[in-house]
Amino acid sequence: MKKRNHSALAVLIIAFVLGSTYFYAKNLEAPIVVSVPHADFREISRIDTTEKIAVITVDAGFGDKSADGLLKALAKHEIKASFFLVGEWVEKYPGITKRIVEEGHEIFNHSYSHPDYPSLSADEIKADLQKMDDALFQTVGLRTRPYYRAPSGARNAVVNQAAAEAGYQHIYWSLDPQDWRLDISGETIKNRVLNNLHPGAIILLHIADSATGEVADEMFTEMEKRGYRLVGLTEVL
Repeated sequence: MKKRNHSALAVLIIAFVLGSTYFYAKNLEAPIVVSVPHADFREISRIDTTEKIAVITVDAGFGDKSADGLLKALAKHEIKASFFLVGEWVEKYPGITKRIVEEGHEIFNHSYSHPDYPSLSADEIKADLQKMDDALFQTVGLRTRPYYRAPSGARNAVVNQAAAEAGYQHIYWSLDPQDWRLDISGETIKNRVLNNLHPGAIILLHIADSATGEVADEMFTEMEKRGYRLVGLTEVL
């Protein structure tokens, strides 16, 4: 009786091994599909620290008047900033885009055409992010993941989920001098930054108008006098 049980068990084991081998071999013939890992769904709007660290982020989507002044100030203070670029801007200003990379700054995704993301479907958001990613790759050979900033900062759960599924985590800000406004002076921009500066700040700047570029050197000098270290995102994340 024991002999028969052992024989039956042996037959079952052999059948299992043969079946598993066949299943494995068949599946080797199937194409391998690799999905993009999801980015962290949680939004980052400031760095969790008590140290005097401030992250310099720069959005570019419409103009370039502050580009030269800002880049010169960043170079003078040896700051490696984080730029969020719009794809259409990259295509319009390939020379500045290349300069940003050559001077050691990092570039992330700010959409392709600066649409209102909450009004788009998840698939449209993903397509727009990818179009910007492709535009940057064609210009400087770099990709934009893992960070993005929604156009105008407009986002909701659907937007952030769609972006996360495309491999992006949203970067917001904790200090916005509103330098995108055309009626604002350089002095006002500088004072808004300095008066609201705090440890772990993510500072939002723009380069469309000339005011930011005109005061960037003074602003960075004062921040450093107060003991702040000015960095890009990947240095602290």
